[in-house]
Amino acid sequence: MDGMKIELADQNTIEKGTEVLLGAFLNEGFTSFIFDFSKKNTKKYLFRAFLLKSRLNLEAGEKIFLAKKNGEIAGIVLLKRNRKVPRRKLLKIIFPDIFKILPLLGKFRFGNVIPGLKSLKFTEKIEEPFLTLEAVSVGREFQGMGMGKRLLNKIHEIAEKDPEIKGVYLFTADKKNKEIYENFGYELIEEATQKGITAYHMFRKNWK
Repeated sequence: MDGMKIELADQNTIEKGTEVLLGAFLNEGFTSFIFDFSKKNTKKYLFRAFLLKSRLNLEAGEKIFLAKKNGEIAGIVLLKRNRKVPRRKLLKIIFPDIFKILPLLGKFRFGNVIPGLKSLKFTEKIEEPFLTLEAVSVGREFQGMGMGKRLLNKIHEIAEKDPEIKGVYLFTADKKNKEIYENFGYELIEEATQKGITAYHMFRKNWK
């Protein structure tokens, strides 16, 4: 795609990337089920929570890729190998930012929290080790340009080049997204339905 490139995020670019991420997740099935966006400043505090989590992921050595179109951040993908942040660095990053997101606790749809968390659990065994596709997002004004496809192809390339990795796992609470991922080779391994929400747990096995 003309004018497009994919590069790794760092602590200087992750804030803008998180803005793109939040834009897509405001209407995502799980997020909208858990959080009440009719309450004041829910979006602001959720952004702070997303940003803190992204910074922790970077510090742990997880890969976050940004898609850029003519220098502007247009998409983001978070790929995890479940690395841990050293405790000393963890505390340094969390404080004082943790206090900035405490008001988010008042933005939950509390009747939905337990069903939502239960939907994240699945019983089917996945061959380890695997990567987790935590999130992929493309800014609204850049959709329809093939950026999502490029980002997904990027992580699949990473997974398939690693001789240890067996595949990529993800979950989604949107049936439309489930169908999109199926087109990229993901298979439904378990459908977890709780009161008011259904989570689709999916796995794309490496072609080895």
